[in-house]
Amino acid sequence: MNSEPSLIKDDQFLIKPDYSNNSIHELRQSIKNTIIDNDCHNLVIDLSGFNLIYASQIGILSSVQHFIKYPNGTLEIIVDSQEAKNMIVLLNIANAKVTVTSPQGIFLSIA
Repeated sequence: MNSEPSLIKDDQFLIKPDYSNNSIHELRQSIKNTIIDNDCHNLVIDLSGFNLIYASQIGILSSVQHFIKYPNGTLEIIVDSQEAKNMIVLLNIANAKVTVTSPQGIFLSIA
């Protein structure tokens, strides 16, 4: 599972988790450890390709973990569906911005 952050611009990092051979618990723990162990004040987590439940769960828990470490940081969560976006936005997590992409990777909306 690769959840090491990649620098995408100046001070913004990207995590693109791979869920191919791991449990959702291991994936959540890996992202949590990445947030704790790295200086990723401005972070993007690309959860496109994850189903509604996993994208919502990982997005919500990651945003809470990120907020604990970086209360003034920014977190962008990329998901595939409006439903996943709605689940995350419903909790009104202050540091999270949720972007919906189409299956082809074209950005459709930002909250």
